[in-house]
Amino acid sequence: MASRPSLRPSLKNSARALGHMVERRRHPHRFIQTDKTPWEVIHRDGIMAVRHYSLPPMEQIALGEESVPVRRDKHRVPLILVPALGIRCWTFDLMPNRSLVRYLMARGHDVYLIDWGQPSQADRELDLDTYVNHWLPRAVDAVRAASGSDQVNLLGYCMGGLLCLLYLGGHPQAPVRSLATIASPVNFHKSGPFGKVFSLAAIPAMKIHDWFQFRLEPLDSKLFHIPADLL
Repeated sequence: MASRPSLRPSLKNSARALGHMVERRRHPHRFIQTDKTPWEVIHRDGIMAVRHYSLPPMEQIALGEESVPVRRDKHRVPLILVPALGIRCWTFDLMPNRSLVRYLMARGHDVYLIDWGQPSQADRELDLDTYVNHWLPRAVDAVRAASGSDQVNLLGYCMGGLLCLLYLGGHPQAPVRSLATIASPVNFHKSGPFGKVFSLAAIPAMKIHDWFQFRLEPLDSKLFHIPADLL
C-alpha cells in the first residue's frame, strides 16, 4: 500500500513565503536593489539635480555572474550620463551587478548623472528650451567646476541622446569632447524599408505644409498630461 506524501515540506514552504511577503511589507527598503551606488548632489536647479558617483574601495565589481577588475588609472575627462525624460534616472544603476554606473567607474571614468526629477502639475511650464538651453549647459558647467576639467563627455540614453544633440546643435562652442548615444532615434529615413516609406510619405506632407502653411500650435500648458485621444 502506497504511503501518502507528507504535507510538512509544503507547509514549511508556504510559511516561509508568507514570512517573506510580510517582511517585504514591513521593511520594503531592505529589498530594493536599485540606485545602490553611492552618490552626492553637486548641483540643483528646481527639480533637476546633478549627481556625482563614487565607487567604494574594491578590487573588482560584479557584472552579472562575472567580475570586472577596477582600474587604478582614471580618465581625465569626466562623463555625464543623460537619461531620457519620463524614466527614473536609476536606469543607469539598476542593480549592483547590473549597473552601468559601476561598470563605467570600474573602467576608469569619473561618472556624473543628470537627474531630471519628477515633474508635477506645478512644473507644467517646462519645455525643451528649459532642458536644452538652460539645464544642460548648467549641468555641464557644474561638472566642469566639480571636476576641474575644461571639457566633458556625454552619454545619452534614448531621448537623453536627442537632448544632447539639440544642445550641441544650438551651442556649437559647448565644452564637450565627445557624445555617445544609446537607442536614440536620429534619422528615421535610414531605418531600412520603413525609412523608405517615411521618405515617400514626407513628400506629400511637405507639399501640404507649403500649400496650407499647416503647423502644430503649442498646446495649452494646463494639459500637463496629453489626453490619449488627442495624442
